[in-house]
Amino acid sequence: MTAFVKDMYRDVTDGIEAFEVVGSYCPGDYDLSIGGRKFAGISQRRVKKGVAVQIYICLRGSGVERAAVIRDFYAAGGARDSERFTYPEVVPDTMRSLTELVGVEMTVEDSIQRVLKMLGDVVFEDLTGDELLIFEKRMQQMIERNQKALK
Repeated sequence: MTAFVKDMYRDVTDGIEAFEVVGSYCPGDYDLSIGGRKFAGISQRRVKKGVAVQIYICLRGSGVERAAVIRDFYAAGGARDSERFTYPEVVPDTMRSLTELVGVEMTVEDSIQRVLKMLGDVVFEDLTGDELLIFEKRMQQMIERNQKALK
């Protein structure tokens, strides 16, 4: 995923690095940053017979303001008092949007086109038969997992 994102945006930057940005929200080994400022985070989850890889990319707006909202959300939710989870100490200055970092206005539509270009000739089809049953089962498992976590 790191190489994929680097290739997606190679025309606007060659400075994307992957390492944990301490002070960012949702920190991890695969935080993507430019100049030490995080704009994206990659996560993965093992599932039966596969792996799900996902990415969050802050494309536009103020990464600092967005991080301040997350910091305040953690505080309002009692993150410091949580015995169940350890929440990061969010330092808003560690975050930026990709637009802020590269000085070029990035849009969701532009990024979708970049993804499609990277994937080449992808055929989009609706799920069928067994695929739909597996999807529905996994969706229900996710709902139940989230409900359990929120208790």
